[in-house]
Amino acid sequence: MTLKICLPKGYHKTANPTLTQGSNLALLLPIGYLSSIQPYGNSKFTTKLLYIHLCFMFVASCVYHGNPSDTTIVPDMLGVSSVTLLFSFILLQVQTRHLPWLYVMSGVSVAYFAQTKNMIPYVGVLGIPPLYVAYSLWNRGYNREISEILGLLVLMRVLEHRDASVYRLTGLNGHAGKHLIAGLVFVRLIQLCQRLKVL
Repeated sequence: MTLKICLPKGYHKTANPTLTQGSNLALLLPIGYLSSIQPYGNSKFTTKLLYIHLCFMFVASCVYHGNPSDTTIVPDMLGVSSVTLLFSFILLQVQTRHLPWLYVMSGVSVAYFAQTKNMIPYVGVLGIPPLYVAYSLWNRGYNREISEILGLLVLMRVLEHRDASVYRLTGLNGHAGKHLIAGLVFVRLIQLCQRLKVL
């Protein structure tokens, strides 16, 4: 018997699709913040890559939420997984010659989902590298930032999977809330990169 993690039933239907689409604008926040502290033209190679990946994630999310389906979610997943891995590589100060592994891991996990609808490799990509980053930086003066970021990531997943319940309670559907928090998480990650002087 194969262990399988699938998208929750009805995942593509949010309680307020218009609000969900509009909330994608929160994903521009980290791009704007990054440009305010490190203009693209003067930045390192990995910072330029971060710009590109954040922009791709924004576009892919807009496309997916404009027409949610198992097909349109694939680029969205690729955007999220590649940004997650890139932040992990930057924070761990992995040498640029190892960056192709980012695309291998991200691409394989998303391609596996596209073929099988099994999210296990994708969940691994979203979970294991950030936890390893947290472990590596713990007790090095960054505990508050790490705790805050991990807490926000957990809250994002709760909101995402309780979309309608959150909407009934607050008037803001969970998926929209996830996007708003995601924008904040990416800004906090950029600030952590700043503190580590890796941008």
